Amino acid sequence: SLIQSQNYRLHLSSKIGSKISIFLYMNTTKIDVTRVSNQSEIIGIRDLQVLNLKQNITTEEAIDQGFLTASYSIEYLQEMNAASSAIIAKDGDKVVGYALVATKDIRNGHDLVESLFDSIDKSEYNGKLLRDVNYVVVGQLCVAKEYRGQNLVQKLYGHFRECLSKEFSYLV
Repeated sequence: SLIQSQNYRLHLSSKIGSKISIFLYMNTTKIDVTRVSNQSEIIGIRDLQVLNLKQNITTEEAIDQGFLTASYSIEYLQEMNAASSAIIAKDGDKVVGYALVATKDIRNGHDLVESLFDSIDKSEYNGKLLRDVNYVVVGQLCVAKEYRGQNLVQKLYGHFRECLSKEFSYLV
């Protein structure tokens, strides 16, 4: 028989009159962290987002794992990605995590994003108002339930920093 979980696969085999052998195999699925490059990846972001909106999960899961509050349309996600492509984690062709890149150019496309930028613009860092510097924001971050606990949040933030630190003075 075969028992499979998100990280491990347990293989049990036996023969009548012989010992039971137990083999534990580490799941070798490779998760790629990259930037959005096509429409199907944008749709993958939207699908993952919908699954993790507060109204679509249990209260217990919301308390334990967190939740998303902002729902972005495909059109707005396309606009965001046209300004600066999102960072995504993929298992094969499936988007299993993302960090949306929100630039000042797209701030007026969604009320929550506009409010976020308005708040950041009023903040001061190193003696400068942030409205006067070139910055970018993680507009939303999400990892699929079955992929949590695998350092994907750190990998998404790391790739965000790696890709955008030369283009922007501050990453928020």
